[in-house]
Amino acid sequence: PSTNYTRPSAICLFVYHPVFNLLFGYSVTLNRPDFRDLSEFGFATEFGAERLFGNPDLGRAYIHNYDTRWEWYLSAEEYVGAGLFYKSISEPISKIGLSAINLAQDATFINGEQGNIRGLELELRKIFLDTFSFQANMFFIRSQVELIKWEELALIRAGIVDRFSRAALYNPSVLESTVVGQSDFVYNFKLNYYFNPERTGSVGLLYNVFGDRLDTVGANGQTNTIEKGAGVLDLVYEQTFGENLSVKASVKNILDTRFKVVQENPLLNNREELVRSFREGVNYSASLDYKF
Repeated sequence: PSTNYTRPSAICLFVYHPVFNLLFGYSVTLNRPDFRDLSEFGFATEFGAERLFGNPDLGRAYIHNYDTRWEWYLSAEEYVGAGLFYKSISEPISKIGLSAINLAQDATFINGEQGNIRGLELELRKIFLDTFSFQANMFFIRSQVELIKWEELALIRAGIVDRFSRAALYNPSVLESTVVGQSDFVYNFKLNYYFNPERTGSVGLLYNVFGDRLDTVGANGQTNTIEKGAGVLDLVYEQTFGENLSVKASVKNILDTRFKVVQENPLLNNREELVRSFREGVNYSASLDYKF
């Protein structure tokens, strides 16, 4: 098949005041499955995780992006912004369970019919006392995916589709879901302290938090699995020496956050039961950069 795709994009900037901007944007992007998503063998992304089986029939998803954004520059370094966005998705890729038992540990990938993501973004950057800067970026999001047409699902459940065929494997418990991996909110905060007025060195705390998000679409009558919301705290140090030398060090995930995936059990009044949990560990890194 052809691998040439048309992906137009356009941005219109309206400067109606020296410190106010209004932007309008449109673009087309692609979400392509990788090799593992297309291969039929099973794999796990980490120890103890669910087994994922590729789908050789998986296709790419087309995404039409519509954005509008208002910007207010309080100064050269201070900024307030707000934006609305809408994404229309053709054949969105979703992860769906394969196991017919509760607390499923096997999953694969399918193309849904259509989907959308829409939301609001708020952004702020402010300088305090000439030595501190604070940045906040917040998203409030809603999403929806039509997983399968009801006529096709009715044929599968009626047994008209050969139960040994690949199509019969895709028996979602619901016709619609949210986008896999998409939270209803995402917050990013950063607080920097500068060592000197020239701001050649700083130390900063970054906190990123997301809300509950769909992990796997339930199948064969089972409920969806949900990754519970969590936050991650990072510490970053940066220093430049003259025009050529810079040093950067970071400690990521200082709190060693525990991530949990749960599933509601309808037999126990929809009580959440733990499917799996994991920690990514604390990551330390340092780099030295010299420009010739």
